[in-house]
Amino acid sequence: MGGGTPPSKFPTTLIKRMKNLEKFCCHRCNPGPILPRGLLQFRSNALKLVDLRDNGISRVEPGAIAGLAPSTKIYINGNDIAVLSELSFRPILDVLSSGDGVLDVSGNPILCNCEMAWLVLRRKFLRNVSGKCQNGTEFKDLDSDSIRACPRDCPYQCVDSRRLSLCTPGTVTLSHVDDCGPGELCCRRNVPKNAAMMSSVPDMSFGDRETTDVTIGCGPLSGPAHGSLKIQSCPIDSETIDETNNAACIQDGGYEVGTIVSFACSEYYVLTGPKNRRCTEDRKWTGNEPFCEPVCGRKNDQVTPSKGDKIGRWPWQAAIHDIKKQDVVCGGALIREQWVLTAAHCVTVGDSTKRRNQTDFLVYLGKHYRANDKDDEYLQIRQVSHIIVHRRFSVENHDSDIALLKLAAPSALTARVQLVCLPTEFQISDQNLQDEMEGSVAAWSNDIPDSLASTLTEVRLPVISNRLCRRDTTAFTGDHTTTRTLTANMFCAGHSRNTPVEAYQTVCPGDSGSPMVFLSNASQDSHWTVEGIVSHFFQSDTCSTRRPGQYVVFTKVNR
Repeated sequence: MGGGTPPSKFPTTLIKRMKNLEKFCCHRCNPGPILPRGLLQFRSNALKLVDLRDNGISRVEPGAIAGLAPSTKIYINGNDIAVLSELSFRPILDVLSSGDGVLDVSGNPILCNCEMAWLVLRRKFLRNVSGKCQNGTEFKDLDSDSIRACPRDCPYQCVDSRRLSLCTPGTVTLSHVDDCGPGELCCRRNVPKNAAMMSSVPDMSFGDRETTDVTIGCGPLSGPAHGSLKIQSCPIDSETIDETNNAACIQDGGYEVGTIVSFACSEYYVLTGPKNRRCTEDRKWTGNEPFCEPVCGRKNDQVTPSKGDKIGRWPWQAAIHDIKKQDVVCGGALIREQWVLTAAHCVTVGDSTKRRNQTDFLVYLGKHYRANDKDDEYLQIRQVSHIIVHRRFSVENHDSDIALLKLAAPSALTARVQLVCLPTEFQISDQNLQDEMEGSVAAWSNDIPDSLASTLTEVRLPVISNRLCRRDTTAFTGDHTTTRTLTANMFCAGHSRNTPVEAYQTVCPGDSGSPMVFLSNASQDSHWTVEGIVSHFFQSDTCSTRRPGQYVVFTKVNR
């Protein structure tokens, strides 16, 4: 925004509609010397910044700025504000003090007189406000003893201290007020019926000790990682909550009794735990703390119309890039945001079980083309921080040929980068790995003509029982000892010897570590599960010379 923007033309309605607004910048936009009530009513839980610097603002009316998030940074510095009114600024700091938000009022000619008593006596607010008095004194250095002696008017109503339940939680004024008599306290009268508060009356004597804030209602909550929190309702009239959003429900860093909050997760995540929690009369939140769990096994069938390339069909596919060789040497599967599953022999030194250095590798996620110069903005590249090789990995027979790579930084889940599901039940894995059940493998290996595949390619292979695998391999090689290395931790897959050569498909050298995945069912809730990792072949033939009856050996994941 720029130039003169009188309040009558201010985009108040538009601001209310922007539920994902992160930054509101109105630096030198001249909204007028007075910010009227209802001018900035934010509706975004993602709000990070409100910039109102250098606008000549002299007064902020109560309710002018509302709907803030606990982490919002508000800059009103460089204006002409002389008084930090409790009615105007306390609701703002009530919200910010429940998080790490900041109210910056530096560069204003603020008079640090008795009008500052409400701020000084609530020392916790000083953590979230930045500024100096007109005479140069930092807020935190103000003389709290002299401030306590200031005469004050009650900004709300005077209520019999024995009837604390009449007060709206969070509005009890603990500093001295002149217009309340003995045995009375200052607070805003409670509007809703049956609203509950702490039954004890706060200590109204100050003496020489620092005032202790009274926590009323439930403690602060934060949205789950990869999710958000929204106040669904709180025990005040609907008109007020519509105008003030979060600020009306948060008092003194706590939530009003009766407040209901709801939780939601970002795209590609699902909520585990209660969707709603309520602040009860015993000042505890109902239910356990929810969290957002990443969705797994959802395949994205995005096809590029111009080229017909099936980009993003296997969003969990990882490419293991060898920095020394400057090429993709193995595949892998993204099973958590920071973990990739691959074959152990892909990350060990030669014919040994010794791990290679993690700095030897990069992991590409969301990759489609083999050539790096064709990569697009959806590609994610991660360094490897740790390599875990299965403790029973054997270089003699490739038993337990499986490893985990921990990424130096978590991946960001997108349409092109998602997780594959891990098997969780032996019964389902046994069904997937029955003879002739088909699974899919995607990789960047050599293709049948023995040339490097230019894009991520995929094949569907039927599972072959270990009994038939031994029989057909022995028949093909004439050597019954060839399959002696086949263990219960492995399974075979490929087209049987009765398959026509023209219909034959297989994986090739360079496909090691790539996952073999199976669709759980054909329902709406179907998902893809990794059951195997490409491990080795019984013969060392080139890809173009392989024939039906020559099978690939996979490491079982569910062991």
